[in-house]
This record gives sequence, C-alpha cells and structure tokens, in this order.
Amino acid sequence: IFLICFIHPIHIVFAIYYKFYLCCFIDILLFITSLNHWKYPLLNSNKRYIDIYTAMLVISYHYYLSIINYIVISIILMSIGIVLYPINTYLYNYNYINLSALCHCFLHILISLGACFIYINL
Repeated sequence: IFLICFIHPIHIVFAIYYKFYLCCFIDILLFITSLNHWKYPLLNSNKRYIDIYTAMLVISYHYYLSIINYIVISIILMSIGIVLYPINTYLYNYNYINLSALCHCFLHILISLGACFIYINL
C-alpha cells in the first residue's frame, strides 16, 4: 500500500496545473500523512489516525466540490472509493489481508481519478 501513495503526486500536479491551490495544499498534506503512516503501518498509532482524519477532510472537500458543481464522473468515482473503505476494513478484520490491500489500493486510485476530473471540469 505504501507504493500506491505515490499516485497522489498525479492529482497534485493536476491541482497546480488547473490552479486549484487549496486543493493542492490539502492533497500534499494527504500525501505526507499517507507516506508517514504506510512506511511503517501500525494499527493503533497517532500516524494512522492523523492519516485517516486528513483523508476524511480531503475526500469530503473534493466530494463536496464534485456535488455542488455536478461533476457526475467524479461523484461516481469518489462514491465507489468511499464505499470501498468499510469493505476494506471488513476484509481486514476477517483476515482477508491481500484482498483488503487490493481494495485499499483501488480506493486510492478511484479517489485520485475523481479529484483529477474535478480539476479538469472546473
């Protein structure tokens, strides 16, 4: 999962290119917190909780932008990504570790694509 964190620079570059500087800033924060957590992940650590809260903030803001601007493709991608998080947790709790990791990587990809579509369409 650590390596999938390197998908974040893609939507960071999109945010810079399309002049979404606030989004760029919060995307960079998410990238830093994700790298910090996933380089040595611990289940009950402050690094994990900071990463989760940052992700919730960043995803909520992007989801809000997609809804108020009615960017359907972004709404769909981000909705699927959001739904994958509890599925990922369920799989992890029932010891389907590889499937859980795959699910988590897929949600990173979908959320990043959703963010890119917001920047392109506004």
